[in-house]
This record gives sequence, structure tokens and C-alpha cells, in this order.
Amino acid sequence: MLAILNALGETPDTTFVSVDSPDATVRIAKRGDFLTLDVKGGREGTVHGSIPIAALRTALQRWDWQTFHPAMALDVLASAGRGKIFEADGHDARVTVRIW
Repeated sequence: MLAILNALGETPDTTFVSVDSPDATVRIAKRGDFLTLDVKGGREGTVHGSIPIAALRTALQRWDWQTFHPAMALDVLASAGRGKIFEADGHDARVTVRIW
């Protein structure tokens, strides 16, 4: 995993997964220094998330590779820097997660 994340830092932007169906469009990609997830679900709404590759690498470097610890999620967030990292926009609610 660490080797993959290191290699991603050197690769151009690319789309890893692209699915188009009558009900939804899903994209998982590398954009700049981020891994991104975009889902457009028509009536159900949209989801956009991005996380810095470096933040994932930092969390995995600290992991013991034995047990998942919830603190890993906090490590990723702490390393992510400022800005919007997640947004969901549904027909009845909108959620945005920003790091200050």
C-alpha cells in the first residue's frame, strides 16, 4: 500500500473506476495530490469526497498492520490540511465536511 501511494504521487491524473448506469455515475480518480470519489445519483443526490494521498500515506506509516484503530481516521484528517474533504447533497439534506 505504501509503495502504491508513493507511486501515485509521481503519476499523472487518471481515472481508476468509471461506471455509468441509468441510475448513477461513479468516478474514482487521482486528481493532483488527491484521491477523489464522485457519485451522481440522480434523485438520490450527489457525493464528492477527496483525501490527500500524503495524508493516507502518513496514517498507514503509523499503522501496526495488525488491527484497525479508529485513531487512524483522525491521523488522516489531521494530515489532510485545510479545506473541504466531503460533500453530500441529497434531495432532503446537504452535508459538507471541512477541516479548519
